[in-house]
Amino acid sequence: MKRCVSLFLALTMLFSLTACGEKSERPDTEYSFVVSTDVYEDIGTAEDGTILIHVRYELPHLDIVPEMSENGAADATLLAVRNTFNEEMEKQRNMEIDLFTQLCDAAKEDYKYVSESGLDWYVYADEMTMEPPYQTDGGLLSIYAAAYCWTGGAHPTNAYAAWNYDLNEGKFLQYTDLTDDEEAFRTAAANEILAQIDEEGIAEGLFEDYEASVRKLSFAEPLFNADGMVVCFPEYILGPHAAGLLSFIVPYETINGTMNDYGRALLNL
Repeated sequence: MKRCVSLFLALTMLFSLTACGEKSERPDTEYSFVVSTDVYEDIGTAEDGTILIHVRYELPHLDIVPEMSENGAADATLLAVRNTFNEEMEKQRNMEIDLFTQLCDAAKEDYKYVSESGLDWYVYADEMTMEPPYQTDGGLLSIYAAAYCWTGGAHPTNAYAAWNYDLNEGKFLQYTDLTDDEEAFRTAAANEILAQIDEEGIAEGLFEDYEASVRKLSFAEPLFNADGMVVCFPEYILGPHAAGLLSFIVPYETINGTMNDYGRALLNL
């Protein structure tokens, strides 16, 4: 069976993010977090030199500007926030590279069959594009990346990745961290999403049990932007491939009353 690996499309970008933490030994210096891209691009080839697969992907990398010393005790808070983020991204990067190796092996087997059958070979593609990150004055960093993978099937696979990170405490977040009443939070978000599905008239193209998946937020990934909480559902959760990747914006006023003080502070609500 072919394995479709979600790798990342390379881009170049820098975004200044306000640092929340202790300053260094230079009290007049203002430090910022900056998100840059960790770019990786590679190809897999057959023994005859034919290109079998081309991948481009990126992962976010967190830097501190101006650069800080690893040895500065006063810098410990900011350094810990940066290092925790980058260590997790490094783990994901290594995982993606390992999976790319497996995908290359599968492509070689497919190419052998195609060659012996006299068929044309079409290069596999595996990409992911990271969008500009969103950051609040309260210290929330939210990043979204859209993925595309084609390995010779009837249609490509579309996917995404989402990361929410607390720049104050240096930890990755789930939506459950932002509420003390998960049921109320999930219900408020689900009701808004179901209302949008009705308004847009797309229910007929979804699975019969789509409402249950929405109410459970099954496999959904939330992220945040200036308009509200964006809830993204992978393919085949709410509907068939033709339905595509479905995402819905839940306005902050819809969930504000179900959030805890920690969540409101991060989002400046």
